Amino acid sequence: MARRVEIQLTDDLDGSDLPAGKGETVSFALDGKSYEIDLRTKNAAALRKALAVYMEAGRPITNRRGKRVTRSTVGANARTVK
Repeated sequence: MARRVEIQLTDDLDGSDLPAGKGETVSFALDGKSYEIDLRTKNAAALRKALAVYMEAGRPITNRRGKRVTRSTVGANARTVK
């Protein structure tokens, strides 16, 4: 017998369900702490817009080899585990 588990993500800001392809998990850091938040596409864009002025004024963090450190975002499509 096979088992299928589906995970439905919820927008952490407004509590709405995130339909497949309509949201994402956004990673960010502040004051030495890293965070992840699941957001619908509209709220993710609003977060980026709100932080844009600070990102433009800031400088990228580099690792010891001089390479820029980046973090990718993960799509918030419902995931299926078999």
